[in-house]
Amino acid sequence: MTKKRIISLVLVAIVPLLIGASIAGYSIWHDSSYYVKSTTARVSGSVVQVSAPDAGEVTALPFNVGDSVEAGQTVATLNVALSQAAGSSSAGTVEVPIKAPMAGTIIKRFLDVGDRAAAGAPLISLVNLANLYIVADVDESKVPSIQIGQPATIYLRAFDKNIDGQVFGLTPATADLVTTATGTQAASGTPEVPIMIGFSEPDLPIYPGMSAEVTIRVR
Repeated sequence: MTKKRIISLVLVAIVPLLIGASIAGYSIWHDSSYYVKSTTARVSGSVVQVSAPDAGEVTALPFNVGDSVEAGQTVATLNVALSQAAGSSSAGTVEVPIKAPMAGTIIKRFLDVGDRAAAGAPLISLVNLANLYIVADVDESKVPSIQIGQPATIYLRAFDKNIDGQVFGLTPATADLVTTATGTQAASGTPEVPIMIGFSEPDLPIYPGMSAEVTIRVR
């Protein structure tokens, strides 16, 4: 086999590898330049806990998780000692209705009928599902390229579906703290900045705490 033939065969073998590496390198550069990604995003919202005003037995919980309630509706009833409810020394008990402070959907019940609730103990959690948003933690080095209004693609793992979103807020950087051998606390790893991304998807049963992945287009 001639030297020229050997060189030709080597080039035939190497050129596709070089082309593949170039394409991969370009793809990585393009993605890092045009997009910021987070694989640890989650659905969040303004959750309100409804608590017991006094200690007492739970005698009614008319709504289940997933039910919608209106502001002012009775979401629980407690059987409370009359002296606690009325602030007097009278004997006996009284049924105390617990009202929803806002319209929303019940996402958690902490107690069941027949349970004893301590004063201040949470009974249910409410959230307005129309005002949910995504919190995506991104490396602080990527933050200068992120601006309010940038479009985002949200992948919801629970539904294996992409939906559209838009950046609407940034919060201060956070970093996990670890305890050192001397007992002091120090930041662990690179601080991350939670980015808030709004979305609207009324046809899916989306709840706070669901996991997501986010891709923000920054260029």
